[in-house]
Amino acid sequence: MTQTGTPVLRAEHIAKSFDTDAGTGKLEILKDIELSVALSEIVAIVGSSGCGKSTLLHILGGLDRPNSGDVYWEGDSVYSLKPDKLADFRNNSVGFVFQFHHLLPEFTAIENVMMPAFIKGIGQKTAEKKASALLERFGLGSRLTHRPSQLSGGEQQRVSMARALMNDPSIILADEPTGNLDETNTELILSMLFELRKDRDLSIVLITHEEEIASRCDSLYTLQSGVLTKNELSADLS
Repeated sequence: MTQTGTPVLRAEHIAKSFDTDAGTGKLEILKDIELSVALSEIVAIVGSSGCGKSTLLHILGGLDRPNSGDVYWEGDSVYSLKPDKLADFRNNSVGFVFQFHHLLPEFTAIENVMMPAFIKGIGQKTAEKKASALLERFGLGSRLTHRPSQLSGGEQQRVSMARALMNDPSIILADEPTGNLDETNTELILSMLFELRKDRDLSIVLITHEEEIASRCDSLYTLQSGVLTKNELSADLS
């Protein structure tokens, strides 16, 4: 069911460009992007490889600045925040899930999940207890002390999801979270995301190249030639 009401996250007139390698001008990646995400809404963004989907997600999460425009979180400008407050926004309000996990290879599963809590200043015992509970929920209770190289792709992605939830974010930004997974693990990850939305009133922005996955979300957008367009969903499959 599509969510309504005041958006928790809103992007207004976002534009992003980069200098070309040849130095002949600017390459426009995003053009006047408008996007709203409501409480407990799952928004899918589809588009061809290299069209700027990841760049947009990074801007929404405060990882990369737009050339113009702004992102508003619960009505407040994200890019007007001072550096320390922007870091707090990224660590506390947003959970990031990436296609390639970005787990720290020298640390165990539970240590990777605990990292956001350490950054926040939470004590080790409290962080360890919470991280353990999250990994248990994701079926990884027997893999707490395994390093990423000892985990399958699906297990690494579940560790990444647990890490994203460590500081109880209000929104998850997921960049192709099932892109490298087989059908079984893809369905497992998606089921977890939809379950988390219901349990925690989480908002989710999901980048995917799979139309079938996108059709299960509340709202669907296509990014093409730097322009974001909202699509009509033919059925409510979420």
